[in-house]
Amino acid sequence: MSLLRIEFRKMLHARSFWVLSALYLLSMAVVFYFLQEYVIRKVQLNGDLDKMVFSHFHIYNFPDIWNNLAYVCSFFFVFPSIMVIIFTTNEFSYRTIRQHIIDGMSRDAFILSKAMTVTIFSVVSTFFLFVLGLVIGFANTPDAVLVDCFEGMHYLGLYLIQMLIYLMFALACSLLLKRSGLTIGLFLIYSWFGERILEAILPGSIGKYLPLNSADNLVPFPFTKYFEVLLEDGKTLPTPTGGVDLVVAMLWLAVLGAGAWLWVRKQDL
Repeated sequence: MSLLRIEFRKMLHARSFWVLSALYLLSMAVVFYFLQEYVIRKVQLNGDLDKMVFSHFHIYNFPDIWNNLAYVCSFFFVFPSIMVIIFTTNEFSYRTIRQHIIDGMSRDAFILSKAMTVTIFSVVSTFFLFVLGLVIGFANTPDAVLVDCFEGMHYLGLYLIQMLIYLMFALACSLLLKRSGLTIGLFLIYSWFGERILEAILPGSIGKYLPLNSADNLVPFPFTKYFEVLLEDGKTLPTPTGGVDLVVAMLWLAVLGAGAWLWVRKQDL
């Protein structure tokens, strides 16, 4: 617990922590609030549909809300990732990591404190989604029963794993590069464009199993059922299978955690 107190004492006194946290939580809430109107407009642009079709578009209703919420909010991982990068690289910029080690903190304790911080970030974010989903779901599903509320809630677990991978990847990049500006820039480039480029270059479906792609595969595109009304009878849009994706994602999570630990143990800090 002393490790966590040290970590959060640093964060709570930093303006960047509060700014990025507010942007993250507000972005998720605001974007999801306007999501249903966006999807309806998108479908209208792709087909001449009767207005009655839209009565079946219940983006905010149970149980669809969990998949919809997890998918949309995963686009905002950039904010907590930047927080992890800033507070990890600051350890090197201000040489606090060296001071911690001089004061008796082991390298294992240092990396454990960072891993625990990443885990807490992910759990708190997932809990926020849980609360947001319940509030919006009950507000838009007047006849909801308890069973409906919990159906599809496994997407929150997948969201948690997805966020853990993103934040562990950000932590690994921070330990490797040690400079906040460089790390943030390369992280954004890689997460937005890098794996897409590699996926196009690599043979077969290898690119699908790169670390961030593996994380993104966990929560499937949720609006398939809304767009299927545009297809001919009998046709459906493909949906991803989750078994292999989950195994690969868990392997990447283990690799990133072990890699960060080994890097800290081997480096001259």
